[in-house]
Amino acid sequence: MKTIFKYELRQWLTNWKFYIYLCFFVGGSVLLFAGTAGFFDPVNPNEKTISYLNSAFQLTKIWEFLFNGILFLIPALVGVTLFSDFRHNIHSVLFSFPLSKREYLFGKFWAGFSALLTIIFLITLGLIVASLLPGLHPDKIGSFRFEAHIQPVLLFVLPNLMILSLFTFSFIAYSRNLYVGLGIIIILILISNILPNTIDNPVLLSMLDPLGKYAFAFLTKDWTRFAHLIQPHIVAVHCGNHHLPGLPEI
Repeated sequence: MKTIFKYELRQWLTNWKFYIYLCFFVGGSVLLFAGTAGFFDPVNPNEKTISYLNSAFQLTKIWEFLFNGILFLIPALVGVTLFSDFRHNIHSVLFSFPLSKREYLFGKFWAGFSALLTIIFLITLGLIVASLLPGLHPDKIGSFRFEAHIQPVLLFVLPNLMILSLFTFSFIAYSRNLYVGLGIIIILILISNILPNTIDNPVLLSMLDPLGKYAFAFLTKDWTRFAHLIQPHIVAVHCGNHHLPGLPEI
């Protein structure tokens, strides 16, 4: 397993496609944060701040927006790691060596998932750096809090990515077709967007939403402006009440 993991991870870290994904998402996250914080706009003294960008609430909303694109990295990184062997019929040769299917699949999955985690880590770092850029409007970003940047990643992004990656990887392994994994991601996004038009019960909507964004909206809908600005631990409530019990519904 370790040999496959190291080989596949090294393959990704020397693959130009990985760095295209990396530049796109990290650069996009920095531009998103900086643009929202007024880096490209003149200061407007009459503008009222509803929520600081450095608050856990607003950072979770930023990750929700980024997450729709990050989902497509699951088949692109985790899925391709396995599918490339099926496409070139290499898996049959590998199984002729003293290697179990369990070791083979675990090595493949963790290599692709580690490449994905590398991008997530650098996106987080990019958002932190973006929040410290000169020229941002201080009334929009608020004070810097490291824990506010880490909470959405640990309690929203990573649990979702782990479950959805396992789910997608399993279907690609079973079907030996990368497009099945891509189709699953598209279907999950469509379900998440269609559910509000078919379900009026906010609790049921929160539990059935495969991406968790409606649970977040439901849990914070009655918050005051003050809570949006300073509340540091909202994503822990978000994760505890939806993602852990709710994602198995996928």
